[in-house]
Amino acid sequence: MKLILISIGIIFFITYTLPLIWAKINIGNIFGIVLGILFVITGASFDLIMQLCKNPAIRILLIFALTVFIIFLISFIITLIKIIVHCSGNATCENVIIILGCRVKGKVPTRALVSR
Repeated sequence: MKLILISIGIIFFITYTLPLIWAKINIGNIFGIVLGILFVITGASFDLIMQLCKNPAIRILLIFALTVFIIFLISFIITLIKIIVHCSGNATCENVIIILGCRVKGKVPTRALVSR
């Protein structure tokens, strides 16, 4: 079990750290990196966690923390799935074009907009 948790943690850490070479850090990368670190820490201290679970008070605390984590993880995955599903849709109104760096003053376009 220790080896499985540590392996999952390393896979998560590498998977979410590699994109940082080409892009900026975002909340998804932070979450994946933290999740990988938590898996590695949990795997490394698995025997200690099992010994602590013998105490009923600590067992209740660990169950509560695990429940909160699972709820957070499920909500994160649901949100991620919704983002992926909705970002692949087609535009419904194609009458507008946004040109960055240009504007319209009243009803007259600026020179930059006319040249583009």
